[in-house]
Amino acid sequence: MSIEKEMTQKHSTVVFGLGKTGLSCARFLAARGVEFCVADTREHPAGKNELKRIFPDVNVFLGEIPREILLNADQILLSPGIAPSNSLLDEARKSGVSIIGDLEMFVQHCDKPIIAITGSNAKTTVTSLLGYLAAQCGKKMSVAGNIGTPMLDVLDDESEAYILELSSFQLDLSENLQALAATVLNISEDHLDRYASMNDYISSKQRIYRHAKNAVFNRADKNTEPSADFCLNRISFGLDEPVSFADFGLLRNDGGKEYIARGEVLLLPVDSLMLKGRHNLENVMAALALGE
Repeated sequence: MSIEKEMTQKHSTVVFGLGKTGLSCARFLAARGVEFCVADTREHPAGKNELKRIFPDVNVFLGEIPREILLNADQILLSPGIAPSNSLLDEARKSGVSIIGDLEMFVQHCDKPIIAITGSNAKTTVTSLLGYLAAQCGKKMSVAGNIGTPMLDVLDDESEAYILELSSFQLDLSENLQALAATVLNISEDHLDRYASMNDYISSKQRIYRHAKNAVFNRADKNTEPSADFCLNRISFGLDEPVSFADFGLLRNDGGKEYIARGEVLLLPVDSLMLKGRHNLENVMAALALGE
């Protein structure tokens, strides 16, 4: 079957965007017997040859995509690199086609707790650190998402929980994330070629707190603090003293030695950390708060 084969029947799901995420979506759907096709506006996207090798009978549409491909679908599984404001997607949305991303698909099939991490900077560091801490505690927790391993590739029955690094693009396509713990580590100007304003970008990041049971936020960055509507329990971190018994910060003992602390409880001396730099003190506190 030609990779440019014209569609002659309706496809229930269209994987829109071929690359690492698109391939993971294709593997996930195929393993569950879901009929699908793949579309990409690029003529030679990354993953094209791999897809053809693994799924030689799947219809693939490259370059100029016939609008009927999207309008006749029941669902479009959109890769995060493609803006949801694409005109074809707008038309499909108005026609009643469901448009979701891999995060929403993951949430629909996941019955274990999710720890969700985003931020303009340091999210990979905190995600990796939390995964390391979990492993040292003997926990079977899978680490995936924007960190490199597609989340759909790690969805299984053996994991006790999932630690997901999430981009704003992935959060834009999710409505039902219900994280056990969620954090926005920090906010700085980023991806403003994709968002109409800084406020839109902040709102995108804040979506991680929707329905979250616990929110972890940065006291030094007001844009990371969730609104009152988003979650039940809040824990903050910062380079100042903890605000309450539940918050993380810095304290000195009677000898003047600086410690990472929770409330008034000294946890570990700052000079014992292998990670150097004041910014990494924030990263360690964020990981500890999420782990708690």
